Amino acid sequence: MRTINIDRTLTGLMLVLLATLPCTTVARSYEKQTMRKGKSAQIVSSAPTITTPLMDLCSEDINMKLACHCSPESHAKAQKASCSIFDGELPRKDYNWLAFHTQTELEHLKFTVRKSGNLTYIPSDVIATLYKLRTLTIEYGIISDIYPFAFGNLTELRVINLPNNQIVTLHGNAFAHHKSLEELMLENNYIKKIDRDAFVDVPKLIKLNLANNSIFNLHDNGFEELTKLEELRLESNQIAVLAREYFKGLENLKILKLSYNDVEYLGAFVFADLWSLQMLFLDSNRIEKIDERAFDGLTSLNYLHLENNRITTIDSATFTSVSALQLLNLDSNRLTTMTYGHIVPLMDNLVNNSALLSLRDNRLICDCRLSWMYDLSDRTRNEELRESLKGIDCILGQTPEEPTRSPLASSYDFGQLDENGEYIDDSASENDALAKEAPQTVNVLKLGREELPCPEELAGPTGDPNPRESKGLFNLSWNSSAAGDRYGGNIGSSSIVLLAIVTVGLGVVRRTLSC
Repeated sequence: MRTINIDRTLTGLMLVLLATLPCTTVARSYEKQTMRKGKSAQIVSSAPTITTPLMDLCSEDINMKLACHCSPESHAKAQKASCSIFDGELPRKDYNWLAFHTQTELEHLKFTVRKSGNLTYIPSDVIATLYKLRTLTIEYGIISDIYPFAFGNLTELRVINLPNNQIVTLHGNAFAHHKSLEELMLENNYIKKIDRDAFVDVPKLIKLNLANNSIFNLHDNGFEELTKLEELRLESNQIAVLAREYFKGLENLKILKLSYNDVEYLGAFVFADLWSLQMLFLDSNRIEKIDERAFDGLTSLNYLHLENNRITTIDSATFTSVSALQLLNLDSNRLTTMTYGHIVPLMDNLVNNSALLSLRDNRLICDCRLSWMYDLSDRTRNEELRESLKGIDCILGQTPEEPTRSPLASSYDFGQLDENGEYIDDSASENDALAKEAPQTVNVLKLGREELPCPEELAGPTGDPNPRESKGLFNLSWNSSAAGDRYGGNIGSSSIVLLAIVTVGLGVVRRTLSC
């Protein structure tokens, strides 16, 4: 009886084994097939679990969500990896990330999110294991926030490049604990909010690129800890106000780009703390007014771009503090004049060196205040400057304060009457007169110095009554030629005659009153 029971038990066990054997064989076969195809078996759980040998990061298997090309080609200890992300979202706990454990010697790493892929976060866990990493690039993701300490604590990291990721917010300490970081590139995003402490604890940062974002406001002292920064790019944003406090701590800054913003006014001393600045780009804003002390402190400035703005007038002392300029570009503004007093601080460089001054596409009025252009064209050794001066136009027939006709006068002025009491048709002569008086645009140098009008109120040594110009710098030939030779004698005699007439008239009035 016992023998029969034992036989039955053995038979049952064999049946169970036979029933389970096909399932095990199929599972192992699936794992082998997925390995041949380059896929790693993934177990759905809260964290990736290694159940098969890790797939080499550098296998370049297109069937992986994360395919990387590595160099050197041997892949044994790759130093550089360029990875593409495919096939939808790549979760933080995705098994593909484990492949980075096979290449821990990487120094340069790049992630490019393809159209079929998606990345919504900085893979901090992966980056933290790459202790030799020097450059990191992530592009074309959808990473709205850069959270505190997102890049771990990598002592060798030199460059972080995050263009085209739709970033909106930079939180405090977003890039902290990177003592060797030199370049931080954040261009072509949607950045609107920057925490005051976003750029702390990066003591060696040299370049910061925030171009082409949606920044409309900067924090006071927001860059204060970036004492080594040499280049700051803020072009193509929505910045409307500039304040001195924004640039505190940037004493080593050499290049500042603020082009294509909404700045309307440059206040006094706004750049005064940028002692080392060499290039300042303020073109393509909405600047209408510049304080005469706006550029004070910029003693090292070589290039100043102010083109494509709405500047109508410039104080004659505006460029006093930037005598080292090699380029002053004022093209495409609304300037009505530029006197010798404006360019006195730049004259040595304009005459003797390769400095350039560009004033094209303005609304300059043709008068003797532009006489300095003829002498500068003759004296400069810079052929490029001479060509630039040849391209300057002015409006002939327009005065600094164009008189306006009274509307009442135009309503009741019907013309002259003939002997029969009828109005004389003088429309033809009026049209001829208007044609002669209508302002026309002419080339300054082609017009000739002698053809420049010089009304009495402009006939002075500077062409500008600003007292800050009176520094004994205007005893040059064109001042006498523009005013003295043409009007000097007449002005003097006319003044004497006028004074005599007034004196006699006053005497007659007094006698009449006494009688």
